[in-house]
Amino acid sequence: MFLSQQAKLFLPRRWPCTQLHRPNARQFSSASLPSTISGADYLRVSNGKDQFSALPGRGFLEIEGPEAVKFLQGLTTNQISRIERGGDGIFAAFLTAQGRVLYDVFIYPKNRCETFPHPCFVVEHDSRLTQDLMTHLKRYKLRAKLNITNVSSQFQAYQIWGPNTSRLWGSYLPPMAGAAAKEVGVEPSLPSSFSKANPESYTLRRILLGIPEGADDFSTGTSLPLESNLDLINGVDFRKGCYLGQELTIRTYHTGVTRKRIVPVQFYTKEDTCAHPLPSPQTDVTLDQQQQQETSNAAKPGRSRRPPSSVGKICSGLHNVGLALMRLDYFGTGDHAGPALLANNGLLVRPFAPQWWPQPPEAEGGPAADAQ
Repeated sequence: MFLSQQAKLFLPRRWPCTQLHRPNARQFSSASLPSTISGADYLRVSNGKDQFSALPGRGFLEIEGPEAVKFLQGLTTNQISRIERGGDGIFAAFLTAQGRVLYDVFIYPKNRCETFPHPCFVVEHDSRLTQDLMTHLKRYKLRAKLNITNVSSQFQAYQIWGPNTSRLWGSYLPPMAGAAAKEVGVEPSLPSSFSKANPESYTLRRILLGIPEGADDFSTGTSLPLESNLDLINGVDFRKGCYLGQELTIRTYHTGVTRKRIVPVQFYTKEDTCAHPLPSPQTDVTLDQQQQQETSNAAKPGRSRRPPSSVGKICSGLHNVGLALMRLDYFGTGDHAGPALLANNGLLVRPFAPQWWPQPPEAEGGPAADAQ
C-alpha cells in the first residue's frame, strides 16, 4: 500500500494479514460479472494479476513533535517503537478506557533517518471519522510537545496486490522525495506489470478475506479488539506496556475465550438468488423460527434455554457478500452448514471462515451457551 502526496512522498502500507493469497470457498454474484463465481476462483484470478487501486474515503492526520512517539505509544494497541526510526508502517487501533475500539488506523513514519531529530507520523483512518479522531487525540494531548494537523488533502492511499507485490518491499521503493507535483493524488510509480483496478475490486477482496476496515465494520465505542480480529491481523501487541484500554484487551487474551468474530458472510434467499438490497450496517442477524424452536427443545430437562434474540450484527457488504460480527457457536464449519440465520427483508445469512485463519473458530473457547 502506498500513500501519495503532492511532493511525491510515498509511504508503503502492507495489509495487516500476511497470507492474503488464501481464498475462501463461497460464491458471490455481481452485476458486473457475467455469471456467479466462487470466492476462491475470484481471489485466485485476482491474486494472479499485479494490480493497484486508489482507496477513496481515507483521511490522514499528521502528528509531529519531540513527544509524538510517547504520545502514540500510550494511545494505540500496537508497538510504535517498531516504526520509531522508520519502516513500512503498522496497523493499530485507538480504544476507549473500557477497551472498546474507537478508530482503526494505519500509522506511517514520515521521516527516514537514524536519530529522528523531529519525529513525524501520518495516521490513515476512515475519512468519516476525521474530526472525531482529532478531537480524541487533542483530549489526551495536554501539554505534550507535538502538533496534530489534518493533511487529508495532501495524501491518497493505494492498495497493491499480485504475484510481484512482495518484491516491492525493501527492494523496490519509490523515492521519498522528488520533484514537486502540482496535483494531489499522484499515482505510485510501479513496475510496468501493475495495472490499475477500480476500488470495488479492493473492497471485494477485503470482504472475501474477512478483513474489517472503517466505521461500518468497527462499531465505534462498541467493538472489542479481539472480536474485530485485531489479534489475527497484527493490530495489537500483547507484549506492549500500558496504553489506553489495555486492561480488558489483555485480560480477554489471557482468558483464551473469544465468543464472537468478524467473519465473511454470504447473503441469499431461499431460491439461492443474489440478495439485493443488502442489510444496512448494525442490522441484527437472528435465528429463524424453526431454529429457535429446536434450540429451546434441545435444552436439558428441567432447564429452559432461551434462544438469543441476536446471534450477530451485519457490518459492510458488496454485491451478495459482506462482513458480520457473529457468535461462533452459531457458526458453520467444514461440511456443517450451521443453523439457518436471517437478516432483514427475508434474506438468509451464511457465515464462513477465511482459510487463512490459524484455527477453526469453534476451537476458541468451545460452545458459548452462556455467552452474553
